[in-house]
Amino acid sequence: GMARSSIWYRQTLDGDFHGGAIDVNIFAPPSLLESAYLVTWAKAAVGGFAKLKLGSLRRIDIDESYAVLDDTNYPGLFALSEGAPGKPALNVFAVSHIDLDGSPLGFSPGVPGLALEHGTPQSGIVVTVSGDLELDTAVLRHEIGHFAGLFHTSETNPDYGDLLSDTETCPDVIGMLPGCPDYHNLMFPYALGKSGMELTPMQELGVHASAIYRGAVEPGGGLAAPLDGSAG
Repeated sequence: GMARSSIWYRQTLDGDFHGGAIDVNIFAPPSLLESAYLVTWAKAAVGGFAKLKLGSLRRIDIDESYAVLDDTNYPGLFALSEGAPGKPALNVFAVSHIDLDGSPLGFSPGVPGLALEHGTPQSGIVVTVSGDLELDTAVLRHEIGHFAGLFHTSETNPDYGDLLSDTETCPDVIGMLPGCPDYHNLMFPYALGKSGMELTPMQELGVHASAIYRGAVEPGGGLAAPLDGSAG
């Protein structure tokens, strides 16, 4: 068989970060999200994430059968993003419940995911929407972290966690929970109430090196236009 590959790289004129915007497409069953809540939620989760801002925000309706995600409808989910606007763009699939192994509040199919192509099995993230803005915001921002390439700071197996030198690791996630040194980090493995939204400098650097946003190449410069020519 044949494989196709391409390389994308990010650069600025001086090598420093000068701001950027994440364009977001939210796919949701019509009954799940009111427009006002969707906008508030997206602004809260994306605005300020790693010093980035929310760019364009589009809602795309999907069938009501996707309100609960399970083994029967999951295989076709990410294909629904085929033809979506924005390149790069973050596709967010909002559901009411994830009835898959462990019933997570959200997940990214890749660390990182694929922001430069739509319709592939890694072209987006899945998040549950509860109506609790604080929790929904934390879940969405956490999954955006994974999509950008960030791993959990700790895992339930104490031998695992990210390899960044400025993130703390918890020796007993289940036993310690709020006592974990990384409990307030965005990439702590559990979303528990007011558990944090913090990122370390190295985590931010990882996001800034990712493909999820349109960036400026010089201080005070304008942001790059979407590569697919779609309007902002």
